[in-house]
Amino acid sequence: VDYVLYEVLQGEVKLEYLGIADQFVPLPTPVSREGLFFTFSKAAPCNSFGLRERLAERLYELVNSGRVEELIRRYKAMYSASS
Repeated sequence: VDYVLYEVLQGEVKLEYLGIADQFVPLPTPVSREGLFFTFSKAAPCNSFGLRERLAERLYELVNSGRVEELIRRYKAMYSASS
């Protein structure tokens, strides 16, 4: 291993920008997988079970419908074009 790019999406965009994307291959199993977390203050009026439940349901829908992947492709292309 000569190089490791830690974050896949940022790494892909950076490699494309540098014109060397074809020289790198992502591992089939990531070195690390980080979670994304939303946090709410315990004192926040919006911090309710109902809100947290609805947020979890909607995120589940977005992931399973393919919308998250669609947004990743869209914004990755926009970022690449502006770099």
